[in-house]
Amino acid sequence: MMARYHFQKIPNTTEGKELVRFKMSTEICNKTKSRLTDAMKREKKRIYDAEWWQNNKEKKRIYDAKYQQNNKEKRRIDQAEYRQNNKEKIRIGQAKYRQNNKEKIRIYDAKYKQNNKEIICYHNSTRRAKLLNAIPSWLLNCKVEKKRISSYFALSEWYQKIDGIKRHVDHMWPLSDGGPHWSGNLQILTALENNKKWAKVCPIIKKQIQLNLEETRNIMSNSLNLTKRIN
Repeated sequence: MMARYHFQKIPNTTEGKELVRFKMSTEICNKTKSRLTDAMKREKKRIYDAEWWQNNKEKKRIYDAKYQQNNKEKRRIDQAEYRQNNKEKIRIGQAKYRQNNKEKIRIYDAKYKQNNKEIICYHNSTRRAKLLNAIPSWLLNCKVEKKRISSYFALSEWYQKIDGIKRHVDHMWPLSDGGPHWSGNLQILTALENNKKWAKVCPIIKKQIQLNLEETRNIMSNSLNLTKRIN
């Protein structure tokens, strides 16, 4: 570290060299002291902020909620960018957390499954349908269709809570027989009725589902073309 001095004004003698060393050491000491002072200020501010947030949890909650509401797109972009740039770090962190919190995760999962049975059933049904390629390609990313299918599972769970009778969301035209995983092919049956029905379908119902599915596809296609022309 070299201090900025006009060395030409200092005589090139033993006393002059001592004076230069003295001034340089003084400059170094002042800079070190300044850095220490800045570090102490940062630490003091950190402690102050931590105490303030601790004593103002409700105010912090309201502030965070307001910030998140007003910066949804920014937060989404920042989070996506962070995940993209820190994949390995995130993977290691998640693995470490799961390793150190096995019991906590087990309890949370059990509680979540208990309180969200319709969501679990929906995901299980969708996963099975994907394995069988039973979801029409033009409905794969349709948010409206996802909500419709989810509503069947929510309604089934709601019925069960009211009368205590277990119910299933059934495919009228079974997936194993080539039926589509589509809201127009779903019905809610009691578990007993569904077990009796098994994987059978009336040919008339099967034909009607095929017609309805094709009609729905045409409607969606026309709506999409109309939207493109308007835009």
